[in-house]
This record gives sequence, C-alpha cells and structure tokens, in this order.
Amino acid sequence: SQIGENEVRMLIDVPDPKPADMVQYLKDVTVPQLPDAVGAALLRAISVPGALKSMPNQKLHPTQTTKPGVIVLGDAWNMRHPLT
Repeated sequence: SQIGENEVRMLIDVPDPKPADMVQYLKDVTVPQLPDAVGAALLRAISVPGALKSMPNQKLHPTQTTKPGVIVLGDAWNMRHPLT
C-alpha cells in the first residue's frame, strides 16, 4: 500500500521459523514470484542497509459472544486477518 508520495509498504508472509538470511530468502523465493518491475524495486529496497523491517504476526482466534436482540456484522464477530 502507498504510504508516501514515493513510498509503498509490502507485506510478505515468510515461514516460521524465520529464515536465517532474510535478504537471501527474499531474493531467492519472493522476487521470482513478483512482476519484474516490482521484483526490481524490492531488490533495490533490500540492498539499502537497515531498509528491511520485520514485524511479528500472530493468529487472532475469534470468540463468539451472543446477546439476545443484538445483530452484529463484519468485524463485530472478531473475525480478522492476522496481518491487519
């Protein structure tokens, strides 16, 4: 998603446990799966020391709560994707 005039954020799901060499993993596994222009941009981005940022992810399991007479829609049931 675009976060600035010349900046975008890319979320990449990686296996657990995290690869020992993340840059090499991105080069070998992720870049070949991307369109050429996006892959080239990712290669440029990860070549800058400190540019690669990692964020942990966890599963958020839903819990159901019911109350007579209440209708809940969407995220009201606590259903969401872990990355969001």
